[in-house]
Amino acid sequence: MGVGYGIIGCSGDKDSKSDILGCTDPQAINYMPDATVDDGSCEYDAGIPVYGCTDPLATNYNPDATSDDGTCQYAGNNPNWSINASEFQYNGALTSTIEMAGVPIGSESDMLAGFSGNEIRGVTQGIYFSSTGKYLFMLTLYSDEITGEMISFKYYDESEDQILILQDEIAFTSNMIMGSPLDPVVLNVIPSVSEYFSFIQSSQQGFYFIQFAEINGLTLTPDDQIGVFYETKCIGSAIWAGEYTVVPAMGDDGTAFTAGYITAGEIPQFKIYDASEMRYFNATPAGNIVPGLEWSYNAIINIEFLNADTE
Repeated sequence: MGVGYGIIGCSGDKDSKSDILGCTDPQAINYMPDATVDDGSCEYDAGIPVYGCTDPLATNYNPDATSDDGTCQYAGNNPNWSINASEFQYNGALTSTIEMAGVPIGSESDMLAGFSGNEIRGVTQGIYFSSTGKYLFMLTLYSDEITGEMISFKYYDESEDQILILQDEIAFTSNMIMGSPLDPVVLNVIPSVSEYFSFIQSSQQGFYFIQFAEINGLTLTPDDQIGVFYETKCIGSAIWAGEYTVVPAMGDDGTAFTAGYITAGEIPQFKIYDASEMRYFNATPAGNIVPGLEWSYNAIINIEFLNADTE
């Protein structure tokens, strides 16, 4: 057993002592019961398991632990994704990078997971690849279907402690090899709704009154939103406020700010943001549409149904 040393405080009070450094883990062979601050000197018998949290992503990760004791604790949104590969018949490989607005992101603490619906199909952490200066996510995906199962993706950003939804999907095929370290598959983070559904005010406006809106037969909630697009540009959006939600649609008023916005006689496209899934879906107007979908200045257009069918 080592010896701890106390230091007399500068005040001259002989009863005032600093912390005692030493090994504070009772499982260690050099445990110091009098130590008040662990100095990293703990040593362990190689034949005796050291219990603790063995997950590097946990806030209480113990690098000396050799056997996980179930005590791991995680940051507020860390999903702690895991999968039992033995439960599946088939697998395939995906090598990818993650981009947000065209900029590669990643770290060794970030995670990428594949899903079929809400069921996890694989998970991995980032690996820095010095040849490209990017983080690779080398993901083994699992399935009980030899081909055709659609895989979507979620990404955990450890630095921001948030889960991000990726907009790309792939079709699983047994023994597939997609991407390589030098030519990875790029998966893109879906932008935030405040970014994706943003638009510039125009002096030329039309208005779409949506009576009912659904996703797979389920009525929208007050957290969901409807966006109006012309080609690739968002020209208006509104939070779902119930029956006859008004969604403005901006037109091209001749200024540089609204260049490329909709013009008279053109028909816009609609998207619905599902807040519970953090996903965007194309939506189709249906039922009675009065007078018609064509946009015009100061038009008031009533749409009976707006449906997003994702199945």
